[in-house]
Formats: sequence, structure tokens, C-alpha cells
Amino acid sequence: MAAKTRLQEVLDLAGQFVTERKGVWSHDDWEGFLAKAAALGVAMDDESKRCLGNILESCKGLRADSEEAAAPAKKPAKTRAETKK
Repeated sequence: MAAKTRLQEVLDLAGQFVTERKGVWSHDDWEGFLAKAAALGVAMDDESKRCLGNILESCKGLRADSEEAAAPAKKPAKTRAETKK
């Protein structure tokens, strides 16, 4: 199997980061994420940080969408006529 590209590694890192934190993180968490991305070889200039932040926010949005889809549907509330029976 071919080695993962840097992009694949960063996307895996981002997915793991967002999933482990359930879509909520602190500034310290963010800085830790940046350090791990830098260790993968990502340049830590302003443009890269902005792109990484956008990736995390996108993962957060996708995570929320997938949780809503996986949640069981709520039963509709009973009408007054149904509750009087």
C-alpha cells in the first residue's frame, strides 16, 4: 500500500482532532493541533494556519451533520384529540 500523502495525514489529524473533542476546542488545543501539523511538514505561515482552521471548521460542520443524520427521529407530539382518548 502506498504511503499517505501529507494532505491525507493532515486530514486524518483534523478528523481525529474534531472527533475526540466533539467539535469543541480551546486555544491551547488549537496550538497543539498546529504543532502536530507542523511535525507532519506543514508550513506554519498565516495562510497555512488559515487553511488548517478552515479544515477544522469544515470537519466540525460535517461531524454535526453526521450526528443529526444518525440521531433517531423524534416522535411527533400527540394532538389534543389523541390525548383525550
